[in-house]
Amino acid sequence: MRDIKVTAKEAAVEVDVSPDTIDTWVRRGQLQPIPGTGRPRKFWLSEVYTAEAARRVHWKHRKE
Repeated sequence: MRDIKVTAKEAAVEVDVSPDTIDTWVRRGQLQPIPGTGRPRKFWLSEVYTAEAARRVHWKHRKE
């Protein structure tokens, strides 16, 4: 299966978060833009899902 390149806005829609959350993940090092894609930044969709899953695990443990 080929991975898909998505913009921050498309990534946010895909995992049901705000585009600001995508920016936060980038600042925290949880998600990296694809090098050389310029603006708008692009991300591998599989990496977006990975960052979102890590967020869910973090919040699950935080609530316990």
